[in-house]
Amino acid sequence: MRKTLIMLSSLALSGLTIVGCDQQAAQTATAQENLDKAIAQINVADNSYDPNKSVGIPFDEFRNIELAKALKDLSKVQKDGADYQVVAASQLKADILLSNARFELDSAKKLFAKIGPKAASLLRYVVAVDDAESTVKDIDTSIDVSPIVNTASAEIKIQQQRISQLAIAAKEVQSKLNAIDKKKQAYLDNSQTHFANARELKNKAFKVTGDMAYKLEAEASAELRKANEASAESDKLTAAAERLQVALSLNATETQAATNVVNELNAGKEAAKVASNASKQNLEDAVRQRDDLYESFRQEFNKITTDYAQDVNKGFDAAIESATASIAALQQASSKASSSSRAQVQNDLLIAYCALANILSEQASAAASFAENIAVIIDNNNGSNTSISSEELAFVREIYNNISNKQVQILKDAEQAIQDAREQFASVTSDNAGQYDAEIKSYEVRIENAVLQ
Repeated sequence: MRKTLIMLSSLALSGLTIVGCDQQAAQTATAQENLDKAIAQINVADNSYDPNKSVGIPFDEFRNIELAKALKDLSKVQKDGADYQVVAASQLKADILLSNARFELDSAKKLFAKIGPKAASLLRYVVAVDDAESTVKDIDTSIDVSPIVNTASAEIKIQQQRISQLAIAAKEVQSKLNAIDKKKQAYLDNSQTHFANARELKNKAFKVTGDMAYKLEAEASAELRKANEASAESDKLTAAAERLQVALSLNATETQAATNVVNELNAGKEAAKVASNASKQNLEDAVRQRDDLYESFRQEFNKITTDYAQDVNKGFDAAIESATASIAALQQASSKASSSSRAQVQNDLLIAYCALANILSEQASAAASFAENIAVIIDNNNGSNTSISSEELAFVREIYNNISNKQVQILKDAEQAIQDAREQFASVTSDNAGQYDAEIKSYEVRIENAVLQ
């Protein structure tokens, strides 16, 4: 905008010189003062932002507020100024209005970005209410749990008998294992004794000669044989002990499994008794939970639809109003513009028409998305599948119909804006022709996708 301001200010000053001492000089001078005031205010909007002084206000909001202060002076120039001043004021006013339109559009889109996911998540309430309603219907206070308890008791008795049998078997195996361990230890002790005797005899044999030496060696060999025999018997008993240990391990596993079954059956019996005794309380709790979910749905639905109507749509409508006013200002500029400046005004008009088409197509897209989320709730409550009351469903339908009816008008306005942009596009020569053509086509696609089925 600064480049435009420099150009327009220069234009205004040159025009004042041309007028000179004309009888309209006083009126033209007043208009120039108002134009200069407006330009100064625009410079304030563009260059005086201080985040330390404007705490909590972002630059775009600050700029939008400050730019709006220039509109009054520009309107005065449009009313009383010379033609060249009217053109300059109208272009500046159009720039400000278009800037405001973009600001309002961005604000509306940001608000919808927050509301959109919440609207989509409303279905979770519908599903939750549906589940809660099913829970209420499934609770039967007349259920007889005695067959469950009796069957569990009979199975527990069988498992306990099995546990007793396993305990007896384990005791027998443990007894055999203890006996083997005792006998194994005796063989080990015997083997070590014979090994000790053999070493002692060998030591004596080293100290003598002749027949006595041969005799001691023979006795030592006999002791070694006895030691090896005892060791071999111990090894046999080790293998037998390992087999018994495996049997004990399997016994313990089976006993634990049977014990687990007994514990689960006992837990099942108790749960059945608790369910039977507390079924009335369970029903009351389920009804309360369902009603709480109903209320949560009501509150959330009301808040989201209210926010959409009062904030999102309000932002879109404000953007449309500003863009439309911007077009009107440029049309006034075009009617007063000289042949040399009319081309620029016509190009500005193309930009403004495209901006209006963009806003309307964005509004149509948001409305379609929001309406589709509400339609899901309605579709989920057709026929026998109902999650909300008939009164609530009627209210949801009313909201949907309101959005749908407004959507019809939005689409008509968007189509007209696109047509106007097309006509304006055909009347101007621009280096960015391809860009504008692509933009207009994207708006056409957007509104095609925004038609409610």
